[in-house]
Order: sequence, then structure tokens, then C-alpha cells
Amino acid sequence: PKRVDAADVAADSGPITTDVIEIGRLDTELFTGSSDPLTPGVGVGNPIDDNVGTLGAIVRRRSDNALAMLSNAHVLARDGLSEIGEPIVQPSTRDRRDPDRVAHLAQFQRFEFTDIGFPNLVDAAIAELDGGRESTEHIRLLGHAPKGITKNVRRGMHVHKIGRTSDLTTAIIQDVHFRLQFRLRRTTRQRRRVGFRRQVMCTRFTAPGDSGSLVLSSTGRAVGLHFAGSTTASVFNRIDHVLDALDIDLVLESDT
Repeated sequence: PKRVDAADVAADSGPITTDVIEIGRLDTELFTGSSDPLTPGVGVGNPIDDNVGTLGAIVRRRSDNALAMLSNAHVLARDGLSEIGEPIVQPSTRDRRDPDRVAHLAQFQRFEFTDIGFPNLVDAAIAELDGGRESTEHIRLLGHAPKGITKNVRRGMHVHKIGRTSDLTTAIIQDVHFRLQFRLRRTTRQRRRVGFRRQVMCTRFTAPGDSGSLVLSSTGRAVGLHFAGSTTASVFNRIDHVLDALDIDLVLESDT
């Protein structure tokens, strides 16, 4: 029998029509714009530090029912160097030269600096919304608020988050009793060791600027608050530790 080559088939079948669509250079996309009403998943920052992080969730203070935004202390409170009342802007000064002041720092968990040990549980802060500023608990891209909270975190569990830098990403939990240490500002000129215990480590699903993102289970329940990462891993605080430390409650889908 005669051997048939692919080239012969192509030649016999006639011209092949192709279509080339010019799309230009591809690059990563950041959410760097303004958000009105304020929406979880957008960039925020403390203009004194010229930093950027993510508005993780809208919360209520248990003491007075006031609405506030939740993020990390290293985002809103300048590693704990801030004074209560400092302005919080959206977007951050990294994303726009003249951002809107939208809130003021109301509370943050102070870090314990130690040479040994792992005394810290959370990196968390809240900023109360300025008068007249509207907000929504519906998370950007997801279109809904957290559907509850859960303390049930386990290895192999799938989680996701919406962040200012990397938008919607997913990860798999690898360790639920993770300990880590790094250096934060003890003063404006000095950095000291800060050790964290009982953290949750995932596969890498975050990027710089995503700090403060709310971490959700596959069913939409809040499990944590992202605060740290490396080139191969992301780490979050357990959500129940965050809520208890700041005496707050998440505004949930069932509350609307």
C-alpha cells in the first residue's frame, strides 16, 4: 500500500484559511481604580506610609455597631506605628496621586516583639468609614458577601480570595498549625522579630498588594485573612482569631 504523508494530505486538501487577531502586548491587570461604594477586594492604604493592601471585608464593631473596613495592621496601621484616627485612602497613593480619604484608623492588634517564641496570632486592623461614605459587603468579582464563617480548616481544603493585585485566585491548604517569623518595624528606624503561631499555609495564590484579602472556603464561608507570602506559599490568620482580637463581626450575606 502507498504511504500517505501529512504533507500530501495538506497539499491535496487545498488552501487552509487562517485568521490572525492582533491583541497587543499582554500584561498583568491590577484593580487600581476608585470604588464607590467601597467594595471588598479593592486597594486601600495609609498615605503616611505610601503603601498598598486590600480591603478584605466590611465589618461591624460589636461595641457600637459602627461599620468599618477590615485589613492588616501592616496595611492600615503602618506595622503598628500609627496613631488612632490616621486617614485611610482608596485607592492607595501607589495607585493614584490624589486618592480619596474614605476612612480613619479605628483599631489594630499590636504585635509582640520577641527574640524567641511565637506569641502573635493576627495581623489585623479596622478603619471606620468616614461619614456619608457608602459601602457594600459584596466582594468584588464574586458579587456576594461572605456566606458565613467557619473554623473548620484542614489540609487539602480548597480556598479562594479576591485581592487588589491578583484578583480571584485559588489555593490548597497545606498546613493548619504553621509557625513563621519575620521582621517588622518596632520604631521608624528599627526592625524586630515577630513570631506567629497557629497560622494556615497554602499554595501560593497571592501577590504584593493582596495583603488583607479575605480568604473563603469553596462554599463562600470566611476562613481567614491573608497577610504574608513567599515565592511558593501564602499564609493567612484564622478568621475567628481576627474577629475576637478586634471585637468585630463580618457583615454576612444573610444580614442583607
